[in-house]
Amino acid sequence: MFFTDNPFYILSLHTKDGKEAISTALQEKLEKAKDKKERNRLLDAEYDLTHSRRRSSAEFFWLPLLTKKEAYGYIDDIISGKPAGSINFPCLSSIVLAVNCLYYGAYEDPLPLFLKICEDYGKIDPIATAALFNEDRRSAGLAGTYDYSHVEMCERDLLENIGKAACKVKERAGKEKWTALISSLAEKEKETIPGADLLLSYEDSMREEKREKEKDIDYALTLTRTHFPQGLSLAKEKINDWMIPMKPMVLWQGARVLMNLFHRLRNEEIYFLSRGEKDKARELASLFKSFEDFREIQEIRERDGILISHGLIPERQEIHFPRFDRVPGTAIIPEVPEIKKKKLFGIFPF
Repeated sequence: MFFTDNPFYILSLHTKDGKEAISTALQEKLEKAKDKKERNRLLDAEYDLTHSRRRSSAEFFWLPLLTKKEAYGYIDDIISGKPAGSINFPCLSSIVLAVNCLYYGAYEDPLPLFLKICEDYGKIDPIATAALFNEDRRSAGLAGTYDYSHVEMCERDLLENIGKAACKVKERAGKEKWTALISSLAEKEKETIPGADLLLSYEDSMREEKREKEKDIDYALTLTRTHFPQGLSLAKEKINDWMIPMKPMVLWQGARVLMNLFHRLRNEEIYFLSRGEKDKARELASLFKSFEDFREIQEIRERDGILISHGLIPERQEIHFPRFDRVPGTAIIPEVPEIKKKKLFGIFPF
């Protein structure tokens, strides 16, 4: 629930407004309603604010710690896309403000808002939050609530709101900036519930693109068997293309994300070793530079190195790696710089 969908906003009310204020606001709004859809929206809002369980949700996604004037000052600015400035309120109000800023585009840089959400989400206390609602309900002459499970349900709904706000930010930022932002969250907030949730959503959204990029890598590695220099050059390019969008996942999950790709490269290296083409295997090993920072992978490389130094060939790893079904790029075989050959007596090349 975002500000413009909140029953308090729909009826121009605040958390200390009771039944009489709700009834008056409803009648005034109904007189100005343009159609049946708007009237039904107003009636639904009135129902939500006069029934305890539904009112809890409206309270959770509002700003009960602020006065009515202060709350609407922030809300009107945010809805119009104007940055809210300082949002250093107790955690729930700060999170609600930050999520709405992201959703309505009221920011200059979205990263601090995401960091604020991740930092404060775990600090929400259902008992203290319900007590806060009850204080305003007493001022409004309404019965309090003592079922804290409502607040816990709202916490789960808040995660959904964060996801929706993130989609809006992604649309505005574009793919490259969004990947950089998610990478920052992976570095700083991957252990928090909102951080992990956003990373999981990113992983799901990248699943098909990841598969297509891996097909391109598979083609490039297959090409090394018939056109080695071209295939090697293309493989370097395609691995780099894969690494850029996968950076948040690597920062989040470490070597696990890289293992399938690593073993696809390793299997190709073993292919050349088994054919006695050690020079090609050695050149292909340059592709492993992308994995140098991961201990698990380096341990495998070290074990392989020991076997190779004794004239043995490591065993291939059975993996499920996407096979190419189309040729990537515009050319079947990419161009590589030609090596000029010297001539002997101007006639025979060597």
